[in-house]
Amino acid sequence: MSPVLDIPHTPPPGFAVREATLADVGDLTRLWYSSFNPSHKFWDIVTPCDVVTRQWWDAAWTLGIEAGPAVLRTFVVEDLSRGGHLVAFARWNVPQADGSQDIPLPDYPAEWDPELTEALWGGMPKNRASVMGRRPHWMLEFLGVDKDYQKHGLGYTLVDWGCRQADSLG
Repeated sequence: MSPVLDIPHTPPPGFAVREATLADVGDLTRLWYSSFNPSHKFWDIVTPCDVVTRQWWDAAWTLGIEAGPAVLRTFVVEDLSRGGHLVAFARWNVPQADGSQDIPLPDYPAEWDPELTEALWGGMPKNRASVMGRRPHWMLEFLGVDKDYQKHGLGYTLVDWGCRQADSLG
C-alpha cells in the first residue's frame, strides 16, 4: 500500500499549509498550549506548561518530523498576513502496509501523574487497535488551532486533507 501524498490542502484565503520542519518544533509546542490549555483546566493538569512538559512536546514533534512522511505527516498553517506566523497544526499517522500502528513518542516524564498519563496517552493506541485491528488506515493524531484563529476553517482544512487521502485509497 502506497499512500497518495500529492493531494493539496485547500486553506482559506490568506493562509498556507506546508509540511512542518525541525525549525517549527518550538512553534508546534507553543501552538499546543495556545490551542488546548486555555480551553479547560484538564489540559493544565495533563500537559502542564512547565519546562519538563515543553521539552517532552519538543521531543515528540522532533521524533514525528524525523520519522518522515512515510510514517507521519506533520503540517503547519501559516498566516500570510503575519509573515508566515504559524497558527495551526495537524499530525497524521500514515497507513502502513503491514498494519503497524507504532506511534513514535518520547518516554513520558516521571513528573507526570502515571494514572492520568495512562488514561490519556495509553488509551489511544488501545482504542485504535480495538477499532481498526491491523487494517491500514489514516489517523489524525494531533490537531490544534491557536485560540485567536479558531472558527476560520483552519481545522477543517487540515482534517479535510486527511479525509481526502483516505478516500483516495478506498
